[in-house]
Amino acid sequence: MNLNELENSISQYADLEITLNKYISIETNPTKHFYLDRMGIGVKKDIDREYTYDIVPKELEGGILYQTEHRVLAGTSIELTIHKPLTLYFIFHDEYDGNYTNIFKNLDDWEMCDTAPQYDVNCKTPNMETHGMNQTMYKLKAKEKTTYSIPTSEQNTNSRGWSTWNMVMVEDDKEK
Repeated sequence: MNLNELENSISQYADLEITLNKYISIETNPTKHFYLDRMGIGVKKDIDREYTYDIVPKELEGGILYQTEHRVLAGTSIELTIHKPLTLYFIFHDEYDGNYTNIFKNLDDWEMCDTAPQYDVNCKTPNMETHGMNQTMYKLKAKEKTTYSIPTSEQNTNSRGWSTWNMVMVEDDKEK
């Protein structure tokens, strides 16, 4: 990456952060490292892997992707403070779900979506051919000046102490 590309990347990230902060404050406990990018085909899913989203539902295109580490440790809670109305999507892997499958069934205002983005769809690793295809997505039409909490994730039933998830924020005035 040359200096010009680096400057453009920093500027684009700063613009995403400014836009995100106008709409929402996201607090995780414990605090997690994250990055922001525009959601679309080919965008990196996580900050510490090379996986990319290969299939993206139209409603997410152009939204702000909140990229986490691929393996977010169990015991993470999330608080979302809404400053301006927006639509928020929470995407998690079905197998490494941190119990979000059950958590989201009991959250008011969140609606399960019919489709979810998929990543790593061309995986050639034996026994991992469907690696990133099994995801679930929930949608929240978030109201201004409201705080939403996503309860603490739990260890998976498969004895893994982590989950894999992302969020995508879509500004309501940009939705069509």
